[in-house]
Amino acid sequence: MIKVMRFFMLILTVGLMYGLTGCTEDDNDTVKSEIDYTNYTDSSVRVTNDTDQKMVAFKGEVNESNLIGGIPPFTLNHGLKRDPALFNFTGDFILTIITEAEYNAQKNISRAVVFARIYAFYSNNAVNNYVYIIDSRLGGKGQLIVKNPTPFTVMLHIGDPRHVAFGYAPPQTAEVIFNLKTVEDLNLRTPEEYCIFPLVKFYNPASGELITIIPLRENNIPVHFSFLLSDDNPEYTFDLRELGDIDVRPVSGGAFIRVINNTETGVHLWEGTQIMLTSTGKSMINPGNSTTFFYHFTAYPDGKYPESQYFGNFRIGALDPVPVREYIYDLDYLYEIEVTGSNGVLQLGTIDKKDKVKFERF
Repeated sequence: MIKVMRFFMLILTVGLMYGLTGCTEDDNDTVKSEIDYTNYTDSSVRVTNDTDQKMVAFKGEVNESNLIGGIPPFTLNHGLKRDPALFNFTGDFILTIITEAEYNAQKNISRAVVFARIYAFYSNNAVNNYVYIIDSRLGGKGQLIVKNPTPFTVMLHIGDPRHVAFGYAPPQTAEVIFNLKTVEDLNLRTPEEYCIFPLVKFYNPASGELITIIPLRENNIPVHFSFLLSDDNPEYTFDLRELGDIDVRPVSGGAFIRVINNTETGVHLWEGTQIMLTSTGKSMINPGNSTTFFYHFTAYPDGKYPESQYFGNFRIGALDPVPVREYIYDLDYLYEIEVTGSNGVLQLGTIDKKDKVKFERF
């Protein structure tokens, strides 16, 4: 009798364990929220949607608690909500995008097919003006499979290293699949290859900047790979380990300009008529502070990057900025410009060339 009771208790215990653990949270249907498509001025992140579909954005993994908001189709610079529950500290994160149709179709959104994953950044102490793009060439029948066994986050840019990245490959990842449109999807009369530039990107907490590195070949042309996707050949695989099999020179692709503001008012660094942004979306240099900006060199028509570049269109100030003198900037060097003055009258110091920024460890 005692043995029977013990056996019964054992069955009951196992049954309870199964009841408690047999159905995980991922197996449950998602209690979904109403998607917020409001364009917020004080945004967490800004997104341009080049596609014809409504998109839903998440911070990190696709989970209802990570839902940021929705992005209408064909929308420029759409501001997503700055939810303090999600955005309460400065740092980089993955902006995960799925279509609204996929969000509605999946009972459990953790199983949703991801449309795009974008390496993004949020600053808790600045206006987040940097704009990320959902590329219209995503979402097709073709597949780009990228393997990244390296320790680096690699951004993937179509056509030009200066273009906004369409996706990224996390470090130490067996493979990442990007669904890209084929020649047939794009209705192209003349087949056109994808030309992809892999760039290394990382956040430096010490400087508060996102650092981008362009691997150059010996001829100063950025490393890239090209392929054609069609209904007959819908798949292409690239292993980023191959970058280690060629001689590359890591460069930034431009020069770094640090503005030191020793005035009583906030100032901007202007490139022509446009206010420049830092890599993290900051534009204002407050009194008593310094901020570093990146000036991207213009490559030659053959794609080569120059060792130096002349530029005479910088200005510093607020409403009536003062021109910075013409200067030849060297690749990968840091330059400092001090701003002084009072009562709205600004004075610019000389352009002080500092040390070269080195990327040997890459």
